[in-house]
Amino acid sequence: LLLLLPIFEIVFLKREFFPMDAVGPSLLDLIGTHTTFDISRVFVVAEIGGGFTDEEELDDGLKSFLHKKGAAEQTTGLVLLYPTCVFFVLEVPDHILFDVLHWIEELEDQGRVFIDATVLETEPVEQRDFFTLTTFTLNFASTKVAEYQSSDPVDVTAAEATLTMTKLGRYLESQREESKIKETLSRVSEEMPTLLVSQGMISYLLNQQSIDRVKEFLNRNTSTLLLKPDNEVIWPVPTRLFPDD
Repeated sequence: LLLLLPIFEIVFLKREFFPMDAVGPSLLDLIGTHTTFDISRVFVVAEIGGGFTDEEELDDGLKSFLHKKGAAEQTTGLVLLYPTCVFFVLEVPDHILFDVLHWIEELEDQGRVFIDATVLETEPVEQRDFFTLTTFTLNFASTKVAEYQSSDPVDVTAAEATLTMTKLGRYLESQREESKIKETLSRVSEEMPTLLVSQGMISYLLNQQSIDRVKEFLNRNTSTLLLKPDNEVIWPVPTRLFPDD
């Protein structure tokens, strides 16, 4: 009987202080309540090529493309034009994410509008950080163009750039009209320069080979992986692997 007392005390204390209803949800509960995201946010930078004309044509082209996809009203974000490069942050319906990247790829291929378009990040989001879609050319005279150097890993620098653009979106959140957003953007380089990604940082990221170009990103994420069952694998290999075999 004395030997059973410690066991009784453990069971009693467990029921007293750790009731079953205090235990967290099970894995099945978590799977059943998993949230699906309908919005994707994508960050793309690119060098401006010789085929680029002006802000208005780029803005019209982007909005025309989104209209054809039936996503003009559901797309928000910001396109910032620098003297030599462009920074896209777009919040789009999840099902057209790859279509948007293909549109950028086509501009790069056909008209040389962009060069080395690079995907910094894509992420599913629950809440938008931008209220509308705006294209804006920064004040060239006040835009930082100094060479950028960093001792941080490339992914840290890329994350810093995307976070800065997200903060800029939240800063513009109170503006509900495109004209007011552009008015605020015209002052932000002087009043809140920390909310702008420097042109030097963008150029630095474009020179990094470890970040996916748009073409590479699409190939990796849209290509079909072909797998052969074991019974179709021929061994030994019918062709020689080495010329001296």
